[in-house]
Order: sequence, then C-alpha cells, then structure tokens
Amino acid sequence: MDRGQVFVTKEMFLDPESRPDSTIELYRYALEEFQKHRMESPNRNKRTIVDLDEYIQKVKINVFYQDLKEYADYVKSSTTKRGGRKLSQNTIKSRLMPIRAFGKANGLELQKELYDKLFEKRNGKKIRDELHDEMFTLEQARKTAQHLTVPNKALFLVLFSSGMRVSEALQLTLDDINWKTDPVSICIRAETTKTDKKRTCFISGECAEYLKNEWLPIREQYMENADKKTSFKNEKIHRKDNTLLFRFTKANFDHQLHRATDRAGLTKSTDTRRVYHTHSLRKSFATIMGMVSTDAKEALLGHMTGLNENYARIKPYLPELYKKAEPGLTLSGAVSPGAEELQKKIEQMQKDHDLLIAQLQEKNILPIARVVKYTNKKTGQSVEIDQQFQTE
Repeated sequence: MDRGQVFVTKEMFLDPESRPDSTIELYRYALEEFQKHRMESPNRNKRTIVDLDEYIQKVKINVFYQDLKEYADYVKSSTTKRGGRKLSQNTIKSRLMPIRAFGKANGLELQKELYDKLFEKRNGKKIRDELHDEMFTLEQARKTAQHLTVPNKALFLVLFSSGMRVSEALQLTLDDINWKTDPVSICIRAETTKTDKKRTCFISGECAEYLKNEWLPIREQYMENADKKTSFKNEKIHRKDNTLLFRFTKANFDHQLHRATDRAGLTKSTDTRRVYHTHSLRKSFATIMGMVSTDAKEALLGHMTGLNENYARIKPYLPELYKKAEPGLTLSGAVSPGAEELQKKIEQMQKDHDLLIAQLQEKNILPIARVVKYTNKKTGQSVEIDQQFQTE
C-alpha cells in the first residue's frame, strides 16, 4: 500500500477500546455486508481479491469509490425485513459510513462531493426523509399505554417522563434510582450515555408509583420466565444481569410499542417508517420540558449543549423546573390543576407545527430532523447544532 501510512486491518479498526460495543457491532455488520455484496456482485469476476484486508490495502481510490457506489445503489433499493418498507436515510448512512471510515483509515479519503452523490436518486435529487417523528400528546400516550404489558408500560412511562434515550434506560440498574428525592431521580452513568457524560434525570410521581407497585413486584418472576425462553447466545444483548431495571432489548420494545400504537389508532407513517415510535417519547418530553426551560430541557436530554459549563449553574434548579413540567408528563392527569392548561398549549403547538410543515412542503422546503455534532480540533470541545430545514 503506497499511501504513506500504516495499514489498518479490520480487527484494528474494530478495536473495542476505541469505540462503544454498539458502534462496533454496527461497523462490523456494515463491513461484512459490503464484503458480501462485493463477492455476490455481477462484477465479481473483476475482483480477484477476496479478503477485505487485502482489498482495502491494494485497491485504488477510484475502484474503491465505484465499489462503494454499487453497494450504495444496492442498499437504497433494499427494504426492511419486517413490513417491506424502504430503508430510511439514517439506515442507509449507517450502512455506508463505516465503509467510508475504514477506507479513510487506510488513506482512501473520498471527497465530500463524491460521497454526497451516493445519497442521490437517479434523477439527481437527494434521498432524505421528511420529518417523521411526531410527539405523543397526553391523550395519545394514554391510549397507547393501555395496550402495553406491565414491563413495557413501565419502560414507556420512564421514557415519556424522563426524556432519556432508550439505550440509556435499558442499561439502568436498581441502584441508579434514588427513591428518596422529590421528584425521584435517576443517575445515568457516563459509560451508558451517547456523550460519555454523567447526568441526572427525573421521573414523574406517576411513573415512580407504577414502578414500585406494578413492575418491581413481578420483575424477578418475569426475568425467571425470560431465562427459560432465552438461550443467551448473544451475551451483549441478552445478559443474565439481575441488577438491570429492564432486561429486554430495544427491538422487543419497538415491536411492542408498534403493536400498541396500531391498537390505539396511531398508524400514520411515511414511505420509510412510522411517525410514532420510540424516539417520539423523547420528542414529547423535549417539547413539554422546553415550555418550562430550554436550558433544563437540554440538560435533562443529555445534549452536549446542555452539558457544558452552564450545567453546573442550572443543576440545582432542575428538580424545581422538572416539577413545573410534571403535569404535562403525567398520563393520569391528576397531579396538578395546571395539567389541563399545559396540555392545551402542547396540542396547539402540535397543530401549529403540522401547519408549518404543510406550508413548507408546499414551497418545496423539506424539513429534516437531525442534530449535527461539531468538534473544535484545537480545543477538543464539541457542540450539537439542531439543523432543521434544507431547501431543494
């Protein structure tokens, strides 16, 4: 390899010390699928190099780009195993980005213009999802929760009332919960977060009562039954860890939530995915908490912008600010007389939001819900910027 650098093998690239386990699994899957496609491609007779490490070491950048482009076309034409929907843009990117990164690690750095072309349709327009995350109103959340089993409803309430990521919730242990505070607080350990920063979240009184009275009394029996049904072949997913608050996978919860939203009549979807899904719970929390305090919202959600130097300043006031938002995070609606008024404001905001989206789409402005992370190379400090809209 004449690129003036040390060759990085696949195993070196997937070093567990440099990336979280979830990222390693994602990267490994993407590289394996790329290699599989190379071998099954109609142009296979042109590819005498079978081993991926040898290929990445010897391939020229123009050939690497052509192979990546062929694979991108294949991914864009693929559909989901369940439902037969087109893959979302985020899924497509997750399949291509690890391959690009692997090539870059070995001196095959593609120009941004070339890489962006991989996400274009044949007519030259970029593939991008319209805004497909809709928040749950209180009434929609109530209807959905009615169709969930006890363990799934417990997780639903935790996510809805705390705003934490589902990956964080599924790594909570019983010791992470402080039942003595008001509101009940949860410590999200740094090693379980997306930002590698420890933070504190809160759950509503309704959620705390449901955990104590409904979920925890049957939790051990539920785990025993699950152990009998599960072989635990994949220790990274199915861990026999009885300290976990919830011991099931995100895929399982997603499936149960989809069934519940269907039964609640929330079947709206785009060409690529549903509009009511796990992330909608986090979006609901962000909307409600944001009406009380933007800084508190950012801090409780765990965004980098909320965990900067301002976090220490606002942290002592988070419990008080959370209590103000709690009526809008309580499904029973019996916490505070202000709940009804807050809910009306939220529903009006949702109507205004839908109207704005419709107006933008008429003008051919497609909304994109994404947060882009920027890192200052000199200081190492990072910031997340919410980029909402992009025109044709």
